[in-house]
Amino acid sequence: MKYKTSLIALVVSIALLISVSGVLAQASGQQISASLGTAFTYQGQLKNASGPVTDTCDFQFGLWDAVTSGTLIATDLNRANVSVTNGLFTTPIDFGVNAFEGNARWLEIAVRCPAGSGSFTTLTPRQPLTPAPYALYAATSGNTTALQGRSVTTTTPTAGQVLKWNGAQWSPADDNVGSGGNFWSLTGNAGTNPVSNFLGTRDNVALTLGVSGTAALRLQPNSTSPNVIGGHWTNAINSGVVGATIGGGGSSSWSNSVQGNYGTVSGGHSNQAGAGAAVGGGVWNRASGSESTVGGGLNNSASGTLNTIGGGENNRVSGYAGTVAGGSYVTVTGSYAAISGGRYNLASGPYATVGGGSNNRADEESAVIAGGRTNNATGIFSVIAGGELNTVSHSYTSVGGGLVNTAGGDTSTVGGGYHNTAGGPYTFVGGGYWNSASITNSTVSGGYSNLAS
Repeated sequence: MKYKTSLIALVVSIALLISVSGVLAQASGQQISASLGTAFTYQGQLKNASGPVTDTCDFQFGLWDAVTSGTLIATDLNRANVSVTNGLFTTPIDFGVNAFEGNARWLEIAVRCPAGSGSFTTLTPRQPLTPAPYALYAATSGNTTALQGRSVTTTTPTAGQVLKWNGAQWSPADDNVGSGGNFWSLTGNAGTNPVSNFLGTRDNVALTLGVSGTAALRLQPNSTSPNVIGGHWTNAINSGVVGATIGGGGSSSWSNSVQGNYGTVSGGHSNQAGAGAAVGGGVWNRASGSESTVGGGLNNSASGTLNTIGGGENNRVSGYAGTVAGGSYVTVTGSYAAISGGRYNLASGPYATVGGGSNNRADEESAVIAGGRTNNATGIFSVIAGGELNTVSHSYTSVGGGLVNTAGGDTSTVGGGYHNTAGGPYTFVGGGYWNSASITNSTVSGGYSNLAS
């Protein structure tokens, strides 16, 4: 039979069903086993002037917000070769996720029979889509007394609260943003207890803080005192060490490390600290002695107990409680000895001191070289104030300055000048050059090539 355009006057009877895969949630607490999706099953009846149609037809569906005119909300144009038997047909329709917002909707249907022949004929009037039972349940869910099969309290929420499971029922509670509740706020907290309120872990696991996806600060637990490691992730504290700190610095090739309890490296790279020792910064510095300190600089080493290097480069302290303030290639090996600075200076005697200059050596107890170059103090309590190539070789001897002067007798003195010698005990040469006082208690005030023998 050939279909006519009068088909638009035909009556379509509609029953709207919801297709569900799984089981709907019940009051007993049974949960949905699969997602509902957005498609529904449409079942209708198609008639022509001769009665119910039996054929294979193509259908087009449109969703509108009014029975006439109005706005087209969505379309489903691909329902081809639908079997119609005695006027009855069934087909799925899918208008997507945003088609139904709770407002009334009407279905507009176009059909052509047989399938693939001619143009579509739009049927009138549009058919209203009435709610199914599950849709009614969803529409009233704002007043439900159950959520996921579990009871919801009737307590009225306050501003900013959300529903949370308290172990027995859903109940209003503070959200994890804002200025209250059991959390740390971006705008600060008040009334905290430092014993019970803290950021961190409760188990024996390190806490790591990162920036841009990279670890920047690690807090390592132990039963005595936690370790703190900042900076590059290769920075490390030896296993078993407690109370140690690395403030930062380091890199993939030049990491900082602490090798003893309560050691500290504040920054820089390639620095090491032993037990109770500290490195402030710089590069390639080592405070390996117990309670020793290197403030900074390059390649400095404090290897003895209680030693200190302020800075500089390539300086060494290996005695006990020795000090290097700075300088370059300076060495202190005597206990309680000190070098203020300079280059290539050595204080090897206990309590010995070099103020500065270069290539000076204070090799005996309490010997002092204030400065100058290539001076040598080998006597106990001997002193060289300055100059060059001067020597004090016995106890309590002194050279005030000048060049190539020697105080070789106990308690002898050379004031200055050039190539003068006070070789006997208690002798004195005031200055000049090539003068010598070799007999006990003798004196040469100055001049040239004088001899008191």
